[in-house]
Amino acid sequence: MQQACLLLFFNGVSLRQIAKRNLLSRSTVSRWIKRLKEQFELHGFYLKSCLPILGYYSSFAQFWKNCLNQMPLAKTMLMLNNLGVIIP
Repeated sequence: MQQACLLLFFNGVSLRQIAKRNLLSRSTVSRWIKRLKEQFELHGFYLKSCLPILGYYSSFAQFWKNCLNQMPLAKTMLMLNNLGVIIP
């Protein structure tokens, strides 16, 4: 569910529309995006070391859109966790 919402956001869908489509509160979707943005530099550093192709994407949206095309969000977060990054 979270990955689907993030991909919609990265493809330009508004928070309101994402929340409505997925029967979630707007604040939940907003919180997911905010947390991902807050950790972007840290996550990006570790993920680029594992998947060098991600180094081509410097913006938050492009990076995550391409990362999620490479592997599911759950696998991405597991990889980060295994690398020692704290995942909330």
